[in-house]
Amino acid sequence: MGQSKSAPIKILVVGPVGAGKTCLVQSLLLGVDSVNYLKPTESYEVAYIRSRKTGVWYEVYDICGKPAGRPHRRAFYDEAQGVILVVNCSDKANTADIEEAKQDLDELVGAYDLDRIPFLVVANRGRCHNLIPNMCWTSPSCFL
Repeated sequence: MGQSKSAPIKILVVGPVGAGKTCLVQSLLLGVDSVNYLKPTESYEVAYIRSRKTGVWYEVYDICGKPAGRPHRRAFYDEAQGVILVVNCSDKANTADIEEAKQDLDELVGAYDLDRIPFLVVANRGRCHNLIPNMCWTSPSCFL
């Protein structure tokens, strides 16, 4: 994996179905302008992403948000060094997505395996017209 001598940093990307997890990961991997159509993640995908700023490698797990897959998420917690929770904030009428993300956050914060690692909550869909106030993001390049 390049010239880095240390192991990659394991990051979990979680959130409800359709929140934009895969889009975020692919934007970090390929660049924002290179992401076109994305097929929903069926179970999980792993991407190795090297920071342009620091040269550090990240092993990023894009984990499916389907309710049936949630009991299996614990298998990914081992050796995780960070969690990104992606939330769809584009539709005020759809509070179910926000509630589902809150349940995700409660589960993750309550997990013993993750009690000492940083969490980042990404409120996605920043370019939409019907945003929930004060919940948007502009470019994933600021993360790495």
